[in-house]
Amino acid sequence: MAGWPSWAALDQPSRNTPEGPATKALRRSNFPSSSPAAVSPTGSAAPTSAPRSSKAGGGANEKRTRTEAIWGLWYWMPATVFALGLLSMALLVWNKQIKRRQVENFVFANAVMDLRIKAATSHVMVEEVLSGGNIAKMARALADLREATRLSEVLLNGGVCVNGLIAQPAEEPELRRRAESIRRLLAEWGTITRERMRTPEASGEGSALENRSDELADEVQRKAAEMESIIETDQVSDLIQSRRLFYGLFLAWSLIVVASTTALLRREHRRRDTEEALRSGKDELEMRVAERTTELRHLSARLLTAQETERRRISTELHDELGHSLILMKFRSGLIAKELRDDQSAAKEECRTLSGFIDRTIEDVRRLSRDLRPSVLEELGLSATLRWLVNNCRRDGHDVAASIGDVDPLVSREAQVVLYRIIQQALTNASKHSAARHVALSVERQGDWLSFVVEDDGKGFDVNEAVMRSPSERGLGLATMQERAWMLGGSLSVWSEKGKGTRITLGVPVPDREA
Repeated sequence: MAGWPSWAALDQPSRNTPEGPATKALRRSNFPSSSPAAVSPTGSAAPTSAPRSSKAGGGANEKRTRTEAIWGLWYWMPATVFALGLLSMALLVWNKQIKRRQVENFVFANAVMDLRIKAATSHVMVEEVLSGGNIAKMARALADLREATRLSEVLLNGGVCVNGLIAQPAEEPELRRRAESIRRLLAEWGTITRERMRTPEASGEGSALENRSDELADEVQRKAAEMESIIETDQVSDLIQSRRLFYGLFLAWSLIVVASTTALLRREHRRRDTEEALRSGKDELEMRVAERTTELRHLSARLLTAQETERRRISTELHDELGHSLILMKFRSGLIAKELRDDQSAAKEECRTLSGFIDRTIEDVRRLSRDLRPSVLEELGLSATLRWLVNNCRRDGHDVAASIGDVDPLVSREAQVVLYRIIQQALTNASKHSAARHVALSVERQGDWLSFVVEDDGKGFDVNEAVMRSPSERGLGLATMQERAWMLGGSLSVWSEKGKGTRITLGVPVPDREA
């Protein structure tokens, strides 16, 4: 059966440590002064409620100020981060709009460039054909002119460009005005070009149709160049705004990071300060609890020692005073019985009855005296007393197996009394309360320790449940055994399970002089 951890592990060493600053501050802030009240000239105690109220008011104001500062910090910091987050979202949306405009301007500029190229190639081919060139190029010149006209419609109404990109309709008034002019010029230019194709002999070099065609081509190129200049200006403006937005986003997120980092650092510093204060208070409280526990255990040891002294005194008085008085009563009743006449048989019978009653009383007094302070412990030592205790349990009808070594030279007389009380309590619990059929006692030396083990096969109990009970329900048996073990600097462990019995193990160190 696995043993339970020693209860002595719960004990804390005694440390005489002066009051720390946390306790002094706590006493100053939370506990009333223990100094006597001021005495008035009349001899009565002067009231001290006014200064106390003033202190309480100052503490309340300070607490309220601290609370307001904390709430202010926790209010403005999230509000600032939230505002910066909204600003960042607005900047991101704005930046997305600028990117869209840049793409639209790029596609629009591409369409204008394609329009200029188509218009220029169409004009060159037409002049080349009318000057006696290859007539097959006329179809291509007309196709380029139609494509340039379609692109002018794309600039106005939107549509697919030459390279497959989709252009959006021009939104700026200046661009739309120039796009409409280009469409009108291209329409007139197409009419003149087709007229020149029908009458090439009348539209040769130096003719009015040729001059008008050149003017229209130049005007288309000029209007297209103006559109490109407007688009380029818009692109430069969008690029500048995009950079500003980038810097704005960078600055906003930098502020968010700085604000968040600052808040986290301040919170971390406050947390560390709080933890340090709690740790200091905890250590000081543990020291004070250890001191108080040590004081209480010393008091408990003194009480147990005083109890043993009182038991010894009572046992001596029972044996010497009451015991001798009862023996004298028995002798006196015997003498009285001898002096009675033969015809006083009833009185003689009463004397014999009284003598028997006195014998039983004497035996009870001897038993009480042995229970309070067995004389065999002082006369023969601990080992013999434990064997005598085991024999008494056997006479009461209990099956007790014992293996008791000679440990008297290893412990002092005072320690023998304490060890006897622990083993007596353990055997009493096993024989009277556990309903055990078999009980075993083992006493032996293991290195620098003396081991005492009392084990039974009784009904057992739940150790955790027993520990969690209130003191009134838990009883004093195990607690007293533990206190006695602590008096010897030893440890007491209890193992038990319901239906599997109980085992109590006591370990006591051997003094260095005997080790």
